[in-house]
Amino acid sequence: AGPLRALARRARSVLADLLLPAGYPRSVCGEYERFQLWDTLQGAASGLRGALVRQASLRARGVGNASTSVAQTAFADMGVVAAGVVTVLAMARSVDPGRSCRAVRAWRVWQACIGCACSALSFAAGLVAGPGPRFALRAASHAVQAALAPRGGGAAQGLVLHLSRGATDAARRADVAA
Repeated sequence: AGPLRALARRARSVLADLLLPAGYPRSVCGEYERFQLWDTLQGAASGLRGALVRQASLRARGVGNASTSVAQTAFADMGVVAAGVVTVLAMARSVDPGRSCRAVRAWRVWQACIGCACSALSFAAGLVAGPGPRFALRAASHAVQAALAPRGGGAAQGLVLHLSRGATDAARRADVAA
């Protein structure tokens, strides 16, 4: 039992070093564990949603359709990305990270809603017929993400500062943010 117990302790130590912030639990606030649990579950659900959306997105790009060429797909993808870039440039002046920082919980709910809405748009793009509607739905999804995601920067940073107990050390904040 001795060598097995030592191996288990070593494995636990290695896992803690890989998964927990340096100095844990003293380096983080009390609700860090509960937050991480729910954040991990949200990430897993998001990954599942992403797999479904990727399948629909591939259909929207013409994968499996003999009449769609690589050039058509590349051109459509450039248009979708351009829609996002134009949106970011147009919205950049109105971004106020402080607003999302003052309402972290509300912003996290908004982020989830935005993610679901964009996923629905991408999924719908895989179901509709014709390149025009597909392009419009994909471009809309990309533009919504591009317009709204930067607005949550304050919330993300505020949450990291809270969970790291107001750490001023950038390495410690990055460790907690991971």
